[in-house]
Amino acid sequence: MEELKRINAGIAKKQLGRIGLGVGSLILGVVCIGKYAYQAGITAEQRYLSKEHPDVYEILTERVLEEFDKMREQCRRD
Repeated sequence: MEELKRINAGIAKKQLGRIGLGVGSLILGVVCIGKYAYQAGITAEQRYLSKEHPDVYEILTERVLEEFDKMREQCRRD
Protein backbone atom coordinates (compact mmCIF):
# COMPACT_ATOMS: atom_id res chain seq x y z
CA MET A 1 0.00 0.00 0.00
CA GLU A 2 2.85 2.39 0.80
CA GLU A 3 4.39 1.72 -2.61
CA LEU A 4 1.09 2.66 -4.28
CA LYS A 5 0.89 5.92 -2.29
CA ARG A 6 4.45 6.81 -3.31
CA ILE A 7 3.68 6.16 -6.98
CA ASN A 8 0.46 8.19 -6.82
CA ALA A 9 2.28 11.08 -5.13
CA GLY A 10 4.84 11.13 -7.95
CA ILE A 11 2.08 11.12 -10.55
CA ALA A 12 0.25 13.94 -8.75
CA LYS A 13 3.43 16.08 -8.82
CA LYS A 14 3.81 15.50 -12.56
CA GLN A 15 0.18 16.43 -13.16
CA LEU A 16 0.54 19.66 -11.18
CA GLY A 17 3.63 20.52 -13.20
CA ARG A 18 1.77 19.89 -16.44
CA ILE A 19 -1.15 22.02 -15.29
CA GLY A 20 1.22 24.82 -14.33
CA LEU A 21 3.03 24.68 -17.66
CA GLY A 22 -0.29 24.55 -19.51
CA VAL A 23 -1.61 27.63 -17.72
CA GLY A 24 1.69 29.45 -18.27
CA SER A 25 1.61 28.60 -21.97
CA LEU A 26 -1.97 29.84 -22.26
CA ILE A 27 -1.13 33.13 -20.58
CA LEU A 28 1.90 33.63 -22.81
CA GLY A 29 -0.18 32.82 -25.89
CA VAL A 30 -2.89 35.30 -24.94
CA VAL A 31 -0.30 38.01 -24.31
CA CYS A 32 1.33 37.36 -27.69
CA ILE A 33 -2.03 37.43 -29.49
CA GLY A 34 -2.90 40.68 -27.71
CA LYS A 35 0.38 42.29 -28.73
CA TYR A 36 -0.14 41.14 -32.32
CA ALA A 37 -3.68 42.56 -32.43
CA TYR A 38 -2.49 45.85 -30.91
CA GLN A 39 0.29 46.20 -33.48
CA ALA A 40 -2.09 45.28 -36.31
CA GLY A 41 -4.40 48.09 -35.16
CA ILE A 42 -1.55 50.59 -35.12
CA THR A 43 -0.44 49.52 -38.59
CA ALA A 44 -4.00 49.81 -39.93
CA GLU A 45 -4.30 53.30 -38.45
CA GLN A 46 -1.01 54.35 -40.05
CA ARG A 47 -2.15 53.08 -43.43
CA TYR A 48 -5.45 54.92 -43.09
CA LEU A 49 -3.71 58.18 -42.15
CA SER A 50 -1.20 57.88 -44.97
CA LYS A 51 -3.97 57.41 -47.55
CA GLU A 52 -6.67 59.77 -46.29
CA HIS A 53 -4.55 62.50 -44.66
CA PRO A 54 -1.06 62.42 -46.14
CA ASP A 55 -0.17 65.89 -44.81
CA VAL A 56 -1.02 64.92 -41.22
CA TYR A 57 0.82 61.61 -41.61
CA GLU A 58 3.93 63.42 -42.84
CA ILE A 59 3.89 65.81 -39.88
CA LEU A 60 3.41 62.98 -37.39
CA THR A 61 6.18 60.94 -38.99
CA GLU A 62 8.59 63.86 -38.76
CA ARG A 63 7.76 64.36 -35.08
CA VAL A 64 8.23 60.68 -34.31
CA LEU A 65 11.59 60.63 -36.08
CA GLU A 66 12.73 63.74 -34.20
CA GLU A 67 11.80 62.21 -30.85
CA PHE A 68 13.47 58.95 -31.81
CA ASP A 69 16.67 60.81 -32.68
CA LYS A 70 16.55 62.67 -29.35
CA MET A 71 16.16 59.39 -27.48
CA ARG A 72 19.01 57.80 -29.44
CA GLU A 73 21.33 60.74 -28.65
CA GLN A 74 20.39 60.60 -24.99
CA CYS A 75 21.14 56.87 -24.85
CA ARG A 76 24.53 57.44 -26.47
CA ARG A 77 25.40 60.04 -23.82
CA ASP A 78 24.45 57.73 -20.97
